[in-house]
Order: sequence, then structure tokens, then C-alpha cells
Amino acid sequence: MNIKKTIGILPLFIVMAITSPAKAASTFTASKPIAAASIVNDDSLKIEQMKMRLAEIQSMDPSTMSATDKKDVKRELIAMKKEATAMQGNGRGGGEGVYLSVGAVIIIILLLILIF
Repeated sequence: MNIKKTIGILPLFIVMAITSPAKAASTFTASKPIAAASIVNDDSLKIEQMKMRLAEIQSMDPSTMSATDKKDVKRELIAMKKEATAMQGNGRGGGEGVYLSVGAVIIIILLLILIF
């Protein structure tokens, strides 16, 4: 085997040596699969608490509240809405999907044109 073939095959061996342990580590399963169910229960519990607090806020009389109390309640409602949106996963607040800016799309298109 000549030196050019050895140099050509060497990066392949390096990549395989790095990715094989990573693949083996990713196939490890947790010993407690019940933890995922408890996360769902925690989210549903949090949602129920938020619903109860929302009912309390709706039952309040805004005419008897001071301006600072009204602001505090409004801030609390906004925070609860953001948290509920994040838990549901709807829209941008959920963190699902990949969002690209226009500049990033243009750069990707230019790179594809240069490659092909």
C-alpha cells in the first residue's frame, strides 16, 4: 500500500473513531422511562394551577384595585400567557422548528449556486 492511499484512508479512520463512541453513547437508554410521564404530569399540573389563578383574577373587582395592583395582575397574566404558549409548543414560543432570516436564506442560496 502506497503513502497516497494511506493518507487518503487516514481521515476515514479518524472519523470512524470519533463517531463510533458517540453513536454508542446515543443508544444508551435511561433506566427510568417513567420520568417522561412525570414531566407531562408536571406540565398538566402547572396548567391547572394557571387556570385556577386565572379564575381568581377574573373574579376580582378591578374598581377596588389600585393602579399598581392592576399593573401587577397584568404583568402576571402576560407571564402566564408566555409560559402557556411555551408549554404548548404553538408558534415561535414553543421552540419547535428552525427559523431562518432572509440574510441566511440568501447566503445559503449563494453557497448552493457556488457548489453546483
